[in-house]
Amino acid sequence: MPRADPSSDWEWLLKLRRPLDACERRYRGVKKRPRIVASHILLEAGLGQLARAQQQTEVSPRRRAVMFRDGLAIALLASRSLRQKNFAGLRLGHHVQVAPFGYRIDIPAEETKTGVPIETVLPDDLLPWFNQYLEVHRPILLGGKMSDYVWIMHRGRPYSAQHFGERRTYVTEKLVGKRVNPHLFRDCAATTIATVDPEHIRMITSLLGHSTPYTAERYYNQARAMEAGRAHQDNLMRLREVRRFRG
Repeated sequence: MPRADPSSDWEWLLKLRRPLDACERRYRGVKKRPRIVASHILLEAGLGQLARAQQQTEVSPRRRAVMFRDGLAIALLASRSLRQKNFAGLRLGHHVQVAPFGYRIDIPAEETKTGVPIETVLPDDLLPWFNQYLEVHRPILLGGKMSDYVWIMHRGRPYSAQHFGERRTYVTEKLVGKRVNPHLFRDCAATTIATVDPEHIRMITSLLGHSTPYTAERYYNQARAMEAGRAHQDNLMRLREVRRFRG
């Protein structure tokens, strides 16, 4: 039986695969588009959950801590859309460090998907909530155990990336009616920027930690295509009304 020769030229196989890869990427984009939620709506949902956690004085401290943790995670993901593995794996004193202006997030290049280090800060508006989580609610979730991970699940254990993603998907469905996983938060951020602030489209590259501006341009083109479609539909409706009036 003949065997493949590793020294052979396999470029022809790569050429066959590229169109299939492109089709698969387009299919993924079409599939997740109905689940896109504007980042400001996700932020408001997270802040609303935080406020409710403070008001729920009749529930147990642990239940309030869970509500608070979930709300903070949603608000932070909407503001700083890190990849799921990096966000779930944030550790105090390692990735999250105290700075004169609040907290700095530093993720080294060897821990990122693109090999590009991530350097950002926690939003000023979320600093009081983050401090409250660290001082009040996180110790309750730890239950006396020790850990430097930011996000703590039941019995004081840190989240795995998979469980963190599953929990965010569950919570967002309850809060906004759509299943938004951590990776989709990144699409939401890119879409929001491309639609609301297209002049600063290139900041998507830095915000999402991409190594090239290709993704930013893609979302810009998608936003412009949607805007053109809406404008065309408006024109059609106006022409339809004019035709009806003249008829």
